[in-house]
Amino acid sequence: MTATMTHRQRIFALLDGKPTDRTPWFPDLHYWLKVRRIQGNLPEKYAFLAGGDLWERLPELHSHPAVDAGLPRHVYGDFLRESYANCEIVTEDEDAETLRTEMRTPVGTLTSRKRKGAPWESPFRVEYPVKSVEDFEVIEYMLRDRRVEADFDAARRLLEWVGEGGTIQLVLPRSPLPRIIHDYMGLSAGVMAIFDSPGECERLMAVIEECDAHAFEVIGECPGRLVIFGDNVDNMSVSPDLYGRYSLPYYRRKCQFLHAHGKTVLCHMDGRLQGLLPLVRDTGIDVLDGITPEPMNDFSVEELAACLGPDQFAWAGVPSSMFCAAATREEVVDCAKKLIDLLGEKLILNVGDQLPPDADMALVEAVTAVVNG
Repeated sequence: MTATMTHRQRIFALLDGKPTDRTPWFPDLHYWLKVRRIQGNLPEKYAFLAGGDLWERLPELHSHPAVDAGLPRHVYGDFLRESYANCEIVTEDEDAETLRTEMRTPVGTLTSRKRKGAPWESPFRVEYPVKSVEDFEVIEYMLRDRRVEADFDAARRLLEWVGEGGTIQLVLPRSPLPRIIHDYMGLSAGVMAIFDSPGECERLMAVIEECDAHAFEVIGECPGRLVIFGDNVDNMSVSPDLYGRYSLPYYRRKCQFLHAHGKTVLCHMDGRLQGLLPLVRDTGIDVLDGITPEPMNDFSVEELAACLGPDQFAWAGVPSSMFCAAATREEVVDCAKKLIDLLGEKLILNVGDQLPPDADMALVEAVTAVVNG
């Protein structure tokens, strides 16, 4: 019988193909705690988390006896710093509801806007910086002008912060195809540009990969084993044809590089994926992160299990909608058991990407009881 493990030991034993004492259970509870604290409506059992720094209190939520779950943290700007020699990015309030960003370069200026939401929400984009392929010149200049440095001490501090209670995932630069669609142009304009001006788009993708090479080099040397593509993969925005043409060979190249540096590679795949699942086993990606089956998305647990490669894992969740008013305790428990039964030693269990603020924490506690047997 396997001795009791810490959450960190458990997840890395799984990834290394070694026995574990139970299924790794790593729900992302950050958003639930953030909103509840701001609204002042934490359940009485968790009211002790109301004060102090949010990140300092988060481990206390994950280590609460009723939750007893691993703490995952995606690490963005905490360890990787960007600067420019000749460009400037300026963001300021345009009015009470709108943030305006200007990307100023010697070859032109691009403008984007975001609309502010509730205090717990990130501003959402309402205008993208790139309006046409003619603006690619500005993006290329910025990419070549950018400097990337890693703060290895910051990464070590984060590893110490999470300790044996969880993991950190170093966020990689977004891959070229999602960069055009999600960051530069938006979905409709980005997809149309790829079909109408493939040469220009492919040139930009090549420049992105070339200019991101140094960032991958420093991440390869950075403390911490887990690295993640925050690509938000969804076959409603990326078709199987585009994924196979652009994403798949890119992931292969980058995974080969990262594996040579001892990294385990995750990719955030939190959307509808039925058309893409048959392709993921050929990417070289080790862990499909945030992947959530029906009823939230368009694939079953059985389909997910069938599509995983022999050395691939799923950081897969009980759909987050089920923790709200959409499901009973019995249905949540049955879903967790199904994931465990069908995915077995390929599963890192979570809450379907993130736990919503209106979720019932008692249902999270119910999943803990399932995992603990």
